[in-house]
Amino acid sequence: MTILLVAWSIPASAESNPTFGLKRIDVDGNVQVTVQADGLKDMYAFDMIVTYNSDRLSFVSGSTKLDGFTVQPIVKGSTIEFAYTKVGSVPGFDGKADLVTFEFKRVKSGAAALSLSEIKLVDSELTLHKLQAVASVNLSDEKVNFADIKGHWAEASILQATELGIVNGYEDGTFRPNRTVTREEFAVLLAKALKLAGEGEDLVFADLNALSVWAKPSVSLAVKAGIINGYSDGTFRPKAEITRTEMAKMIAKALKLSDAADTNAGFADDSMIPAWGKGAVYALKNLGIIGGKGANRFDANGKTTRAEAVTILLRMLEQQGQ
Repeated sequence: MTILLVAWSIPASAESNPTFGLKRIDVDGNVQVTVQADGLKDMYAFDMIVTYNSDRLSFVSGSTKLDGFTVQPIVKGSTIEFAYTKVGSVPGFDGKADLVTFEFKRVKSGAAALSLSEIKLVDSELTLHKLQAVASVNLSDEKVNFADIKGHWAEASILQATELGIVNGYEDGTFRPNRTVTREEFAVLLAKALKLAGEGEDLVFADLNALSVWAKPSVSLAVKAGIINGYSDGTFRPKAEITRTEMAKMIAKALKLSDAADTNAGFADDSMIPAWGKGAVYALKNLGIIGGKGANRFDANGKTTRAEAVTILLRMLEQQGQ
């Protein structure tokens, strides 16, 4: 029996870029994921890289129904590279197309996912377009049920954010809702929530070598979108715990909200909010995206937990959809 379970659409960061989607189907005990594209313009060839949980899934095949030529998928550890090209002097594809379908066999139950991390498109003039695609599809064979969120105030938000592919749990089956979030971790969560894709910005932070490889595409896309900035000394400080003011500033930029510095959010500790963040905090409070803590305090330099981060990101998406 074939069951369509989930599909994600990944909007590009630039109007001229196509959009991509991941569609999961379970077939006779195996799981298939089709990479779909829309808004193609003269696509003659492509080369994509996807990652998956090789400890839980065994790669079976990768194939396309497009007329043309493909090479045997290159599988290295948890990474698959798949390439396709048309043949001869013919125009490329326009509009919608199913690019490739990957099939996996389960070797172990539990959490699993497939992520489309990069795709290169070549047009009929042999011009290369390299796009980053921050997206993943849940390939778990069981309902998400983290061992440490039962009764937690953010339980519903955590489960919703997980189903949307914004956040994942840990290998031991926990979510760790009270664990604080670093700047690079929040950048990844934000990029997934916004479904950023396309060509990222070349990063020039002074501490670029401290940025984790898995976070670099998200940070690059967020910088390109004007959501993330570094510090005055040229650093990004990826491993630093993100403050509530920094988080508010990023979300306000993502929503393109006014951030006038002369606003007062009405918190008891407004004077502790940095001038560069006052407008963002004010705007997010008025929209109901972010609130205060006890005694009507905002706690500008306080840290953000995983539970708080996903809850606020879901509120951001609700506001974005209005």
